[in-house]
Amino acid sequence: LSGMPGRPVRALVVVPLADDGEAALADGRIDVLLRVPTDFARRLASGERSTLELRTRDGDEQSRLAERRLRGVLDRWQQQVKQVRLL
Repeated sequence: LSGMPGRPVRALVVVPLADDGEAALADGRIDVLLRVPTDFARRLASGERSTLELRTRDGDEQSRLAERRLRGVLDRWQQQVKQVRLL
């Protein structure tokens, strides 16, 4: 994959953060921040709904590209979860 001229698209990598991630997003160490609630797995297993939060850097094209890629991954995962629940 390629990104904007001179800026390659980085791979999607999960990076657990000790803090809330806002500093890493703001200073460019990460391009997109995905917040997962601590009870997400439990809610998913019990069939409840839970919300994931995506954060990007305003006005940053690299951050928007990362968000689009991550949304694609999450959309495909969501479709798989729906299919499994129908079985």
